[in-house]
Amino acid sequence: MVGWAVSNSLDTDFCLDALDQAFAYGAPDIFTSDQGIQFTFQAWIARVEQAGSRVNMDERGRGFDNIFIERLWRSLKYEDIYLSDDARGPE
Repeated sequence: MVGWAVSNSLDTDFCLDALDQAFAYGAPDIFTSDQGIQFTFQAWIARVEQAGSRVNMDERGRGFDNIFIERLWRSLKYEDIYLSDDARGPE
């Protein structure tokens, strides 16, 4: 993992900015993700392909294909985000 960001929305610009931050370290040959909406919109796919990467998505309901990253996100949520005031976002 080379980058990550947290938001309480799936705003297109936010997601693309996070992707650009990750690509600052170089683009992988294959970019693997799940089928979350932020990974399926055309602007995201175009940005990945423009960087020279091939898009690879796990099949629906296949969380175990990417178990290590799923575990990382679960730990981050439960051990940091949900315990902080930032979890509520702007009120």
